[in-house]
Amino acid sequence: MVVIKILLVDEDKAFLEATKLYLEKLNQSYIVSTVTSVKKAEKLLNKSVFDIIISDYKIPGKDGLAFLTDLRATGNNSIFILFTGNVEEDVIIQALNIGADYFIRKGGDPKKQFKELSNLIQKSVKNIAQLRKAENTINLERKAYQLIAESAIGRAQMTNLCNDVLRDLITTLSFNIGTIRLYNQETKNLTLTAFYGTEKEKRQLAIEQNIEDDNKYISTLVAKSRVALISADVNKSEELIPFIDRLHELQIQSIITWPITSSDNKLLGVVHLASKTPKDIPSEKWIFFETIVRFFATILERRNTEELLRLSEERYRKLVETSPLAILVTDLTGKILMINQESLNLYGGEKEDELLGRSAFALIAEKDQKRAEKNLDMTRKKGRMKNLQYTMLRKDGSKYIGELNVTLLTDADGKPSAYLGVVQDVTKRLRTHEVLNLNQQMLQKQRDELEEFATTIAHDIRGKLQIISMYNSMSDSDFVDKVDQQIIEMTNFLEDLLFLAKEGEILGKFTSVNLTDLATELVAELKSLEPNLKINVIDLPTIKGDRIKLKQVFENLFINVIKHADASKVDVVGKDFPKKHQIEIQDNGRGMSIDQQKEVRKAWTKESYASFGLLIAIKIVEAHGGSMGFESEEGLGTTFVITFPKSVM
Repeated sequence: MVVIKILLVDEDKAFLEATKLYLEKLNQSYIVSTVTSVKKAEKLLNKSVFDIIISDYKIPGKDGLAFLTDLRATGNNSIFILFTGNVEEDVIIQALNIGADYFIRKGGDPKKQFKELSNLIQKSVKNIAQLRKAENTINLERKAYQLIAESAIGRAQMTNLCNDVLRDLITTLSFNIGTIRLYNQETKNLTLTAFYGTEKEKRQLAIEQNIEDDNKYISTLVAKSRVALISADVNKSEELIPFIDRLHELQIQSIITWPITSSDNKLLGVVHLASKTPKDIPSEKWIFFETIVRFFATILERRNTEELLRLSEERYRKLVETSPLAILVTDLTGKILMINQESLNLYGGEKEDELLGRSAFALIAEKDQKRAEKNLDMTRKKGRMKNLQYTMLRKDGSKYIGELNVTLLTDADGKPSAYLGVVQDVTKRLRTHEVLNLNQQMLQKQRDELEEFATTIAHDIRGKLQIISMYNSMSDSDFVDKVDQQIIEMTNFLEDLLFLAKEGEILGKFTSVNLTDLATELVAELKSLEPNLKINVIDLPTIKGDRIKLKQVFENLFINVIKHADASKVDVVGKDFPKKHQIEIQDNGRGMSIDQQKEVRKAWTKESYASFGLLIAIKIVEAHGGSMGFESEEGLGTTFVITFPKSVM
């Protein structure tokens, strides 16, 4: 479950309380915070990151536009929804231009307002989840590169290396306990070489494990099989049943146990991570884990001789050298000590001497240098700074946006010795993101304007029709009834047009709908339109849906038969399939020729006004997650086929 943090900004405390209650009741994954002023909002944003910000326009101290402007200026890209009362159109346009994602006007039907707000949040949640997954994958890949580079430059002692790798695995994947056991070929024992956890846990786990004799340990099971064992919930894994008592004793809920093997599949050791809470373990974490373990296994293969260690170091220097990311090492003052080829490529240089010995700050635009110096000081204190963006300079004076991750390196005594930087050009990515945001805003604006225009025109036409109807009611003409009928048809036409033009949610409250009862009820209502038409309703399913809109589907299809089919009988039959409900509405009328069928399908594709009734039926069915089509043969009748997925029902 993706947790979504939402910040509400509005001076109306009652509105804040009601909206918070509504959103948190709507979805348990929403965590809603409320403030009554921009000043309080900014203070809270300095401490916490929010996925979505919902703000009024008129707020004490600073209005919503100024608030939004400041947010975007500081690099805050949270989804921003302006939820306000009556404001001028230019305010709305200005809000969208400076970075608002959506706008909702207060007033009118509260249920519709909150439904619209809910829809916008749901759309945003999907985008947020995708962005988080993509960012997580990228960050894990960067982490793997950094670990490789640091190990190539840093630790010489195997114990230190094991502890460093284990610590980074534990903290990156958010586990609680970890061990690395190295395999002794002579004794057949797995010996504890690195440990992460409490002293008590260490005493419980610091047992020599012989892979020939011991069958009560997970590590020996993995060592024998050479197959990784990954469980997000140990209570649900059959292979862990023999070890469940020991796992419960240690309060372990999730594990990753991975064999360390050589290039010819010889056992070198086992890495074991454990968590005291159930963990989601997506595929990107597997890839990260496997990358580090493979790298680690390669080092273990070459640990016994100086020559092999030298070759190992050379190999990983080559890995750094051929990395698609720019990697550089500086001393504690920022003087460049080492670069890889990608660093030179990014700078636009030809020889290492162009960068070696220079200050890394000289590669950063003057306007960002002070911020870079402060961030380097923070790296010294924290050990690592991530996703720092600066305007960077190339050799020819051109500029690009560089994203930088910096890690503090330490010597064998743990004292700071250098900085490791990983840089990539994100200019294209940021520009693409800006263009996408701009296009999204423009499209949303155009859709809103079009819908508002259509609503206004429809309102005016309704008014004119009402006037015509009033004058017609005072007339003595023989055509009063015919004129009234045309007015009714024109009004219905307008309602259909607005329905088809409407964006977003078109359905009302979902209830359990017995389609047999619904269709039978409708047959009785339409009997007077065609007394000689026999409609048989047989075994229709019960589904979850909007009863009013589902009735409209059947009504449009029945009226279509009455008007166009020249049929004497209609069979409405339900069929049950493993994953779907299917409903067939088959008449024995005149049917359609091949050319007529092409015209109908063409009209559906182009949303022709000549087939509004069927278009509305399709839109309602699709909004329920279903589909609609037809089959016809001239002289034998037409069958409309509707399907609803059981998973949605």
